[in-house]
Amino acid sequence: MRIILAVFVFVLAVTSAAEIHGTVIIKRKLTKRKLTPSAGAYDRGVSVKLDTEPIGDALAFERTHVVVFIEDVQAPKADHAAIEQRNRRFSPDLVVVTAGSTVSFPNFDPIFHNVFSLSKPKSFDLGNYPNGQSRTVTFTKPGVVQVNCHLHSNMTATIVVTPNEWSTRPDGEGKF
Repeated sequence: MRIILAVFVFVLAVTSAAEIHGTVIIKRKLTKRKLTPSAGAYDRGVSVKLDTEPIGDALAFERTHVVVFIEDVQAPKADHAAIEQRNRRFSPDLVVVTAGSTVSFPNFDPIFHNVFSLSKPKSFDLGNYPNGQSRTVTFTKPGVVQVNCHLHSNMTATIVVTPNEWSTRPDGEGKF
């Protein structure tokens, strides 16, 4: 009897699962990409070659920087993510976490950084810190948090704090 009940509960759990598919359609460029020279490229009197815009589908970058999530579902699951500071860039430049999650900001550059945000859902300033150190922030309210570096104005990242764990990001074609 216990085995039959366990199988029934498992089947019930599997049959109640659902998948949502869709396509994000973006018809024009929405963001301006900031190009950053690599950390070793800063030398006095030496020209610095910047990366170029991606060749091919110009809107693929836009579609991969969209977050799709379900609202009004209470299933928060706190998580942890990291945004590295490497080569005078934040990597990754977009992170999705649920409310209550923490994000660490380890510095892998041979220079100081000062990570901060003035965003409404979470405002913070981590102060200057050198290579090998990391600071952590907890994000309690859903919303979009823009992250910057006081010392390097072209360093930007985005943290999307969702109300629950039911979120995804589309691929370069906009499919999810």
